Amino acid sequence: MNYKPLFVGKIEDMSAINFSASSLKAYILAVDGLLSPYDPQNDHIWSLTVGGSDKEILELETTYGLKANAMRLLPFFTINRQPLTNASTFSQPSKVVNYTPATIRLQFSLPNELEIFFECFLPKDGVLMGAVEFRNMGTEQTDNQFDLAALLIPMDEGLTTHPKKIGGNNILVAQAGDIWPVLFMCGGPKAISNPYPALSKRILLPANESQTLIWALVSHGSQEASFEEARTLTATNWRKLAADHARQHEAYTVHIKTGDPDWDAAFSLAQKIAMTHLATHNANPNHPLFLKTRLPDQSPSKLNFDQPVKELTVLEASQLTQTLLPARVDLMLSILEKLLVKLDEQSILPGSTDSISPLSFQASPMLAHLILECLQIKPDEMSLKRIFPLLETFIENWIPKDLDRLEVEFPVFETPQQLQLNTGDFKFDIWHQNGGGVDIQTVISPAMTAMLYRETSAMQKMAYQLKDRKAQRHFNALRKFSRNKLNACWQDERQMFTYQDHQSHRASTREWTASGSVQRLIHIDRQFSAPQRIICHLYAKDEETRTCVISFEGISEAGEQIIEEMKIPGYRWIMGCAHITTRFLFDTLQTVTIEGLNPEDRYMLENVDHFQPDITCLLPIWSGGAPKKTYESMIQAHREDLIQSWNKGIPETWEGSNNLPEGLPISVNVLWNTLIIEGMLHQGFLEEATRMFTNLMGAIIQGLKDFDGFFPFYDSQTGGPAGLKNAITGLPPLKLFLEIAGIKLFTPHRLAIWGTNPFPWPLAIQWQGLSIVKDHSNTQVIFPNGAQYNHEGTKPVLLTPKSSAFWRDSDR
Repeated sequence: MNYKPLFVGKIEDMSAINFSASSLKAYILAVDGLLSPYDPQNDHIWSLTVGGSDKEILELETTYGLKANAMRLLPFFTINRQPLTNASTFSQPSKVVNYTPATIRLQFSLPNELEIFFECFLPKDGVLMGAVEFRNMGTEQTDNQFDLAALLIPMDEGLTTHPKKIGGNNILVAQAGDIWPVLFMCGGPKAISNPYPALSKRILLPANESQTLIWALVSHGSQEASFEEARTLTATNWRKLAADHARQHEAYTVHIKTGDPDWDAAFSLAQKIAMTHLATHNANPNHPLFLKTRLPDQSPSKLNFDQPVKELTVLEASQLTQTLLPARVDLMLSILEKLLVKLDEQSILPGSTDSISPLSFQASPMLAHLILECLQIKPDEMSLKRIFPLLETFIENWIPKDLDRLEVEFPVFETPQQLQLNTGDFKFDIWHQNGGGVDIQTVISPAMTAMLYRETSAMQKMAYQLKDRKAQRHFNALRKFSRNKLNACWQDERQMFTYQDHQSHRASTREWTASGSVQRLIHIDRQFSAPQRIICHLYAKDEETRTCVISFEGISEAGEQIIEEMKIPGYRWIMGCAHITTRFLFDTLQTVTIEGLNPEDRYMLENVDHFQPDITCLLPIWSGGAPKKTYESMIQAHREDLIQSWNKGIPETWEGSNNLPEGLPISVNVLWNTLIIEGMLHQGFLEEATRMFTNLMGAIIQGLKDFDGFFPFYDSQTGGPAGLKNAITGLPPLKLFLEIAGIKLFTPHRLAIWGTNPFPWPLAIQWQGLSIVKDHSNTQVIFPNGAQYNHEGTKPVLLTPKSSAFWRDSDR
């Protein structure tokens, strides 16, 4: 078997990332949950960036959990009496040689063959350690000076950084509330105050020699405690611990080399940033938690293990799988199982079963297919037997076993916030200026039907593996029911999936509006083309909350008289605005009575419009529950958008049957783009999936370059980022990228390949001794044991070091 490698390189080469003002940046340092327990009260998060002025090469910054306005650590280098002030000083771009959640190592190379390595390590709470190493590779001695400055700006009570001498040791000390940061450096440095408080050390370095300075910044509850630990730690072999820690993370990193270094850096950074969210608790170290947020400017009171709202949602867990699978499948399965147990504990069976009180999911039903994906990577019958009953309980709490009852009580989303959209849920939102305020519990969502179809399909597969025929029949019936609901949402004349009214199972467009100054009795006398749900918008002139009662009177489809009355707490006032959605459908709306408002206040009445699309309406393509021709029609209807308009990715919403609200900023949502692009790929739309993924990566890369992080949302026109920096939902979908290229990794000894690589360059992958190169339809594989395989063609195959076998496309 002939094997001609297209790429040869060391893993270290694939790990290195350029570090300059124009490079990708998302460097957060936090105590690693794999290394040390998480203490929210002492969780000091650091960010590392290129310096903020011409005099600074780089800086580290924290707020000590908002106990200080800022704490900045600034290294300065002076070589042969010339200060290093900008990137042009170096002979080649500075680079990050290695980066993990708790460690970072940077390399700077100078024209005189002097190399400087700067590294940091967070071994535990309250400690930041580091080293600077000078390597003189030239033929002449160099005169080097290293200054490490520390600048603390206290919040209220505290002391700015200042030099101090304890015994024979020069240190820097400061105070921020109840913590006392102390900076200590070995080697007998001087303490200086101009231009910044700093520890300074001069090193005369002969040719072909090296020297290392060790430093520690310890921030405990007293100056004495901080100083003693700093002095002790610098004498330990902490660099070996840091190196071991870095090697551990290296083993779980999938290294990717494309033809675009920015993509390579983004995929590498994403895997490290994801792990900065990991925390473990002293009381329960075997149950890790992924925090929603972990940034330098956060208060620890907002991060508490006793507040489940701060744990990941199911949608966030879905995006996390894109980064953690397959390398950290055990960790991902543990996270999913913990989330499932928590949801089962919180489940409350709905008390009402009438037709106008649908069952609402408190979490998106996606856990079964995520868990099944983990078990396909690492089959484990014991885990399946343990988890399957929990999944059954979770689903049965929200889905009636009786299909006739399910027809009436098909589940809905509980709140629009569950969709985790930034602008696309404006028709349901009650908080923002453009919010339409429709009660989301009154609609059947195409996204919910898609999730339930895929979820019940996953449950059926699990039941088959467990040989549980009763459960298999049950979930097969639910799968078919969900598929029918999904297809019922398809509007052939509009070539789109739409929302439907939960009671009538019809979709209606806006056919009537009425507005004006508030009157006690408003005569409407409007007969609709089909029974309609009504929404009333109230606007207080002074933006204050009103105590009022709204009554709707009319005739039902059956010809019966309806009087529906709404009052607080049946609706909410937000900044002088309230939205009331009727619980009944009106064939004729006769009058509306408004009591408790002022004549200067205004109202607007309209029937609910189900045809305004958002990105969640595209989720059926992800589920695979509709006929292929349906998806072909949907893609064709958006062909022009896919080619011309959606150049940052798929927007959260777009023009429907009516104009969008004036001034509505439209976001591109990374999480939902991941799901929809995955659906496009699995339904055979490779070209469209590749185009949208490439556009999305363009927005992500720009956010990294200009704003130093990953973001969950980007403006669909400008690409400007929005949302929480380095959120899990903003991480680029690495697993999806590989699947677009026709590669699915299970273990270093097992992978599947198919199709062609649609990207414009060969793709090289290294992971725990496994090497893959794919160029168009040619794939070359070297397994860790040296076994080689060369596959030419698009036929899907499952590869191991000893054999290959046909791999079904449905196994993805």
